[in-house]
Amino acid sequence: MDDLRMLRRRFDEEVVNGRDLDAVPDWFTDDYVDHVDIPGLPPGVEGVVARHRMLITAMPDLHVEVHEVIAQGDTTAARFTVTGTDTGGFMGMPATGKAVSVTGMDFMRFRDGRISEHWGEMDMMGLLQQLGVA
Repeated sequence: MDDLRMLRRRFDEEVVNGRDLDAVPDWFTDDYVDHVDIPGLPPGVEGVVARHRMLITAMPDLHVEVHEVIAQGDTTAARFTVTGTDTGGFMGMPATGKAVSVTGMDFMRFRDGRISEHWGEMDMMGLLQQLGVA
């Protein structure tokens, strides 16, 4: 269980905070399923790369702080805060220059040390309010 929790934290450090999008395919199974659809983005691993590229472009100082990770069986549950400054424009909206801090939670299922499924929720209304667009 501790290994799975450490693996979950390492993903955020390397891919999100470390901005290593080239490593994304190594982190996911070939049949990976993301249960969080973002309109206009492709499914699977290609969508993960596109989502992270979009976020990093919008907020070059994007940072995720994982507060806690719980593991049971092959699945982790994590609670986190994402911070960043909107200098690149978010999802087609013009850049606001505003700093944001958004909380979220997600579940990741692992198989053979790789992520095979993902479910997640973030406070998107809070994000839009902080950006001044809602």
